[in-house]
Amino acid sequence: MLSRITLIIISILFLVIIKSCATKGFPTGGPEDRTHPEVVKIFPKADSTNVNPSLNKIVIEFSERMNEGALPNSIFISPPLKYKIKWSAGKEVKLNLQDSLKTDQTYVISIGTNVEDEHRNKMKESFQFAFSTGSRIDHGSISGIVYDIKKNETVNLFAYLLNDSLPLDPAKAEPFYVSQSGTGGGYKLGYLKQGLYRMFAAQDQNNNLLIDADYERVGLPY
Repeated sequence: MLSRITLIIISILFLVIIKSCATKGFPTGGPEDRTHPEVVKIFPKADSTNVNPSLNKIVIEFSERMNEGALPNSIFISPPLKYKIKWSAGKEVKLNLQDSLKTDQTYVISIGTNVEDEHRNKMKESFQFAFSTGSRIDHGSISGIVYDIKKNETVNLFAYLLNDSLPLDPAKAEPFYVSQSGTGGGYKLGYLKQGLYRMFAAQDQNNNLLIDADYERVGLPY
């Protein structure tokens, strides 16, 4: 498969495993808005434990009105869950979960840097928070830099938890954890379960969380 892939070089800097609405134009008059949006409120609260597996929604509130169309391709839940997005007043978004949560599992919500406000100001860096249906939060992390990407380009980072009994096929299996690089190529995946991982950087143009090597650029670490 890899013979058909244009490779991107990934440098793994740190590895510790411890345990859609149209964009509106600028208003006339006054200074141009260049303020980067931020996440100001979340539910469940960060690092919450013993969350009921019947939880049916995750809520995220931003500091200003957002470009709703930019969010679907910039938000990830790890391990993956199916959900529907519902906005309120342009600032608050609810992820209405369609899957039941696993017991004793840490869930990570990552908001990538491609999310933007109404004036196309993007977040300065990706935002992550986690909660657990068990009594503890996983705290492993992987961080590094993706090289050979265009200026202001972002790519998705896929982390696969390796299993000796099952072969890894990223063209068919969704990753266990997903995040998105910043515009300079830097990335960090946090709250990882204890274990060994295989990392890929992928364009994922169709946002299916799979590596389609026929037309998507893919990067591997040395």
